[in-house]
Amino acid sequence: MLLATGLGLGSFLVATPLEHLCDWAATALGIPSRLDRIIAAQATRHWFSPLVLAPLVENAFCLLWLRAGCIRRLRPWWAPPLAVAVIAALFHVAGYGEPRYITTAATFFPLCWLIAHVRPRATGYWASVLAHAQFNALSMIQLRWS
Repeated sequence: MLLATGLGLGSFLVATPLEHLCDWAATALGIPSRLDRIIAAQATRHWFSPLVLAPLVENAFCLLWLRAGCIRRLRPWWAPPLAVAVIAALFHVAGYGEPRYITTAATFFPLCWLIAHVRPRATGYWASVLAHAQFNALSMIQLRWS
């Protein structure tokens, strides 16, 4: 669980500047942003969805994708977590209609790594849920202060 806490904080510290860089690049390319509306909507959400529901459901999907035969057979060790992180990021892009959310792959990679490589797998799943909830909590705090 200590590893999960470190990964949650580390993911946040990496994702935040990556999100700003992606936003800058997309804006420079003339891609319109929906981030202001998305962030405003997220700021009004109840804490249950980002801190409990999203980590449980999204990480369960990551677990299922990691268990899928074609992804499980990928080599080297980082390929299955990276493939699932990209899939999860693409779902975020499609769900929010915002291409800048491709940066969530950087957040999902350590979560998927925990699920794929911490044994027993249930421990890896719960550690990833803890890290995901911590990341979302830090993001919510950042939204409130910005």
